[in-house]
Amino acid sequence: MNARSTHMSSIARSESESCFEDAASMNTSTSCRPGKVVHVIGALAAGGAERFVSELVPHFIKCGIDVALIILSNRVDAVGSQMLLDLKRAGIKLHTGPTVKVGARTVLWYIHKLFEQKPSIVHLHTPNTELAHYLATRFYRYPHRIYRTLHSVKPPDALAMRLAIRANKAAISIACGEAVYQAHRKVMSDRIITVENGVRFNWPIRTDEISSAAKLKHGFKNNQFHFLIVGRMNHWNRQNSIKGHDTLIDAWKRGKLGERDCILHIVGDGDLRQKLTTLAEGDNSIIFHGIQSNVHEWLLAADCFVMPSRYEGLPIAGIEAAGTGLPCVFSDIAPLRELKVPQVLWVPVGDPEALSHALSWVAMERPSVDTAEVNQFRKRFDIKDVAQRYAELYLR
Repeated sequence: MNARSTHMSSIARSESESCFEDAASMNTSTSCRPGKVVHVIGALAAGGAERFVSELVPHFIKCGIDVALIILSNRVDAVGSQMLLDLKRAGIKLHTGPTVKVGARTVLWYIHKLFEQKPSIVHLHTPNTELAHYLATRFYRYPHRIYRTLHSVKPPDALAMRLAIRANKAAISIACGEAVYQAHRKVMSDRIITVENGVRFNWPIRTDEISSAAKLKHGFKNNQFHFLIVGRMNHWNRQNSIKGHDTLIDAWKRGKLGERDCILHIVGDGDLRQKLTTLAEGDNSIIFHGIQSNVHEWLLAADCFVMPSRYEGLPIAGIEAAGTGLPCVFSDIAPLRELKVPQVLWVPVGDPEALSHALSWVAMERPSVDTAEVNQFRKRFDIKDVAQRYAELYLR
């Protein structure tokens, strides 16, 4: 962690360490607790921010914090169904919006929920939650503190959402990584600090034996080399897609990797899927699997993880892949450099020729990853430590 976030974390610890230790043992005095904390997300659906929050909030219960999760949309995909199951098992109080699309009816419902819950802290995670909260607080006037987590280096496209972020005066804005901090620090009028994203690593580190078993489960052939990309396929057009699927498909075809017993597995969905499917036509080694709830099983079955993103925040999928022990091929952008993964090849953004060479090298050399380094990586991104840092900030 950088000096800035370490300094902020140490301040929080010095001011609230005794309270937090008591909370962890479930014997916190009322005065030391932050009151009701409500986290707000857009939907229970595949996405880094949503998955991060679904793994973060259960740890607050263990710290004695009264926490609830408000979900603006009632849209649930395969990943969201698993999140919902896990959240219910953890005893999280869930409040789900009335419609699939977030609109005026959703805002009215959200206002009602704020009056019902009367939270001391509202923690916002996505641009649509910022806009909903700004509109709701034209009517909801009870005092509360706003916290937000910034999950991307890019501001939202919609002007209304950008204005809402400026208008919602947060006690603290939490950048999920140093690159995100640098991207937003000049435009944020409130205090901004860095707390890195985290993951609940509840699956083993990849070994040949474990990977073979996972391959068998998913019908992968052991004599083929399996590349994997996980991510949304959303944006205005495929040339500007966040995850760079178009660059990857172009690189794959240039290198004729399918003719070398390689398979490209694409997990995820979005508005651009049909265009990307058209781009991949004629190459049967490129397989679209849609949204999958058990991403860690796909990581264990894969031989290499690819993330040719144009921009990121501090990607959950990248953390999970490196924490599984997969060699990675990443675009050379600051948020991915920040991960410091154990085994990685770097390629320029949007360069299919360079990406093709990197994929070919991995398929030929089949690099291994040091397990000790993977264990250290997992310790760095343990969701329990992230939850502790968040809880300390709430107690300030």
